[in-house]
Amino acid sequence: MIYDTLGYIKHLLGDHAEAVRLLTVAAQTLPTNVDVQLHAAVALAAAGRLDDAAKVLKAAAALDPKVTERPEYREAQAKLRR
Repeated sequence: MIYDTLGYIKHLLGDHAEAVRLLTVAAQTLPTNVDVQLHAAVALAAAGRLDDAAKVLKAAAALDPKVTERPEYREAQAKLRR
């Protein structure tokens, strides 16, 4: 989905508000896609929406427990602990 790609690029460029907007749409459209869920959680954490990020991280891990081994997952999780 193009929203996932554009949203993650916006996140990488530091435009967290736009990243969250795009990735939230992508995550709602593709609720069983672990990559999209992870990208949404990462952007939410970066934007300071920690409760929302925690929920989406949990959903991603439920879809595929191996996602917890990915660096992006660990980075988002570390932001939640701060």
